[in-house]
Amino acid sequence: MLVPPIELEARDGRRMRLRALTPSDAAAWRAHAVEWLGHMPYIIMAPDELPDLAAQKRMLEQLDPARGDLLCGLFDLSAGAEQIVGDIWLTPGARRKTRHVATLAMSLRPDVQGVGLGRAMLEHAIAWAQQHPEIERIHLSAMRDNHAALALYRSTGFTEEAHRAQAYRQPDGSYQDEVLMSREVR
Repeated sequence: MLVPPIELEARDGRRMRLRALTPSDAAAWRAHAVEWLGHMPYIIMAPDELPDLAAQKRMLEQLDPARGDLLCGLFDLSAGAEQIVGDIWLTPGARRKTRHVATLAMSLRPDVQGVGLGRAMLEHAIAWAQQHPEIERIHLSAMRDNHAALALYRSTGFTEEAHRAQAYRQPDGSYQDEVLMSREVR
């Protein structure tokens, strides 16, 4: 299955392109993560925990759209085609018994949140899953205090399935509960 790029316009007029990431995007994808992870309290990884560039390139090389893997970057066209401002990742289970369930993760830079781009990215991933012959469900998780993300997920059909208490410890020593959500795609 090919992942055609799509053009998006944010409610504030900014133009973006959402497209599949390729190994040649590894440096830009890593730069996005390094720059913004420290400013995004709801992302579970710290900048110094990122895989090195070679490992990220290998991850991109191993993606298999036919299996159901989807990894798209959101590129801000006003800032130049190489600046990634968000990403969305959908990957099905690795085993036959779990292949029908895909896990979704996404990030969006704070300065481009609240203008419809997260919804467009999420709807794109849901549509991708709906077209894939094996994917039946999408699972995701979010921190309990990430109210904007939880509202977005609920508005696109995700429902809460469980909570995990104190699943994440923040740098200041406080804890965040994890909300596990899912939705059917068939």
